[in-house]
Amino acid sequence: DDDHAHAADEKAAGYTQATSSLIIGTDSVAALPTENVLSISEGDLTFSLMPSGPVKEGSGVNFALNASQADGTAFTDFEPIMGELAHFAAFDASAKNMSHGHPAGGGDGLSAELTFAEAGPHRVFVLVSVSGETLTLPFTVQVE
Repeated sequence: DDDHAHAADEKAAGYTQATSSLIIGTDSVAALPTENVLSISEGDLTFSLMPSGPVKEGSGVNFALNASQADGTAFTDFEPIMGELAHFAAFDASAKNMSHGHPAGGGDGLSAELTFAEAGPHRVFVLVSVSGETLTLPFTVQVE
C-alpha cells in the first residue's frame, strides 16, 4: 500500500517511469495476410494504395493514395492533420521496423516514399482527415 502512495506522489510531482517493454491487453493478434491488400472502403469513399514500382527490401518506393467517391469521381478534399495532408507509417510483422512519410504532392491523390528494412508482409497505415473525421486506413504490402 505504501508503494501505491509513493507512486501517486511521483505522478503528482511529474516523474516519468521508463520501462523496457509495453504490453497492452492479452489478446493475440492474427498474422498479417500473405497477399497485398491495397484497397479499402470507409463510408462512401474507397481508398487505393498504389506503389510506383516493385516493393523491395532496402529500396524506397513511392506510394500514392487515391480516393474515389461512390459515384466513381475522385475525392481530393483531404484536410490537414498534424500539419500534413496525410501520414504514411509502415510496420513489419514484428513491429520492430518502421518507415514513415508525408505527402509529396496533391492532384488526384497523395503520395509518400517508404523504405522497408526487410522482406515479408508489412502493414501500411495511412492517416487522413475527411470532413473533420480522422481515418486510419490499414493496407498490407508484401515486400520482396
